[in-house]
Amino acid sequence: MKKLTPIKQLLIGSPTRPTAKGLFFLFLLFYSCSSTKFVPEGDYLLDKIKIESDIPEYKTPDLRPYVRQQPNYKMFGINKTMFQVYNLAGRDTSKWYNRFIRKIGEKPVILDSTLVDKTNSEFRKLLVNKGYIHVDVSSAVIRKNKKADVIYTVKGNEPYRIRNYSVAIDDTLIHKELFGGVNNTPFQTVSGELASSRVSLIKENHLFDRNVLDSERERLTSLLRNRGYYSFKKDYFMYDADSISDAHAVDLQLKLRRRSAVNENPDSVSFQKYYFDRVYIYLDYDPLLIFDLRDYRQSDSIVMGKYTIYYRGKEPSLRPRVLFNNCFITPGRLYSQLREDLTYSSFSTLQALSNTQIQFEEKERNDSSFLDCHILTMPGKKQAVSFSVEGTNTTGDLGVASTVGYMHRNLFKGSEVFHLRLRGAYEALSKSNLNSY
Repeated sequence: MKKLTPIKQLLIGSPTRPTAKGLFFLFLLFYSCSSTKFVPEGDYLLDKIKIESDIPEYKTPDLRPYVRQQPNYKMFGINKTMFQVYNLAGRDTSKWYNRFIRKIGEKPVILDSTLVDKTNSEFRKLLVNKGYIHVDVSSAVIRKNKKADVIYTVKGNEPYRIRNYSVAIDDTLIHKELFGGVNNTPFQTVSGELASSRVSLIKENHLFDRNVLDSERERLTSLLRNRGYYSFKKDYFMYDADSISDAHAVDLQLKLRRRSAVNENPDSVSFQKYYFDRVYIYLDYDPLLIFDLRDYRQSDSIVMGKYTIYYRGKEPSLRPRVLFNNCFITPGRLYSQLREDLTYSSFSTLQALSNTQIQFEEKERNDSSFLDCHILTMPGKKQAVSFSVEGTNTTGDLGVASTVGYMHRNLFKGSEVFHLRLRGAYEALSKSNLNSY
């Protein structure tokens, strides 16, 4: 019998299980590898990140996602296991096992001072937007034994808060849509008197949070777009902010930019409601072959009131009733962003279609504004076949099984999905010398 060396004997112990000393030896071998083994001369391994913040709402867990350079990953927050695996590799990359160990491990993170500066900038930008206008952000890098620890210090100082919030919208219709007609002077009202003050995101004595201000613009824009104002954009709302430095307070006023329907000139105003007019649905529209809607060549069309379905081929690939039931854009009704989104969502559930695009065409009639709706539907793959093979093992009896699947996504032209699966298996019964099918 071949005699084992002391090292191998320590590791192997008995043939059935390693000794405790062997496991301890492996543990020491794993952790004895130098963590700076692959750190180039003059560089430093980013070992730890520490964030010290005196802002209650923004402690380490809140700020860490904004750090531009993170140390090597700690498994379960305890140990840099994959980094240590990388360090087990040798320096000779011509040997396959060194390349393999490096591939499965995690290479060391080398300190980049420019990313430290960018992290300072990210912290400052975040907190200024949250109302901490005079925030102080600094960082210190501690270098020792080719390792570096970075300490970020954040001092919020006193933040700015909203003292007074008012609205000055000089368009009577827009003001009424947003805040109702409860005020005798609709051109300027205080938030406490607004009909929608309960749902407003801006509250007095809250932080001067620019993200909240932007969300309020989006909320008001969504409200208007759901009430017919198709061409309205959130950029048409603006704020005037008058800061009081001694009190760290801001007097905030919401205003409406003036625009022109032609050239976006801010000196004239033109906000009008739009109504849905005609709805055109195009089947089998291929954007790779049809670059412009005018190039669509239909075989025929189906007209039902103000709805028109264009199709190519001998007959429509989808029944008209299926398309009408999934269209929430109703001719004669005010434009609504919600109805447009519902139509997108409903058409996306039709398995026979791969994609849907909605385009609107503006037009004027009798001093009113209308929208013609063009719904472009792209066909999906109607049929699909799948095949799979698997091994089986039933209490020691080995076998093989295969499955053939067939799918049709538009069997009766109503976007119905038909599934068919056939499965066959063969198994050798070892105890009875029989075979099972």
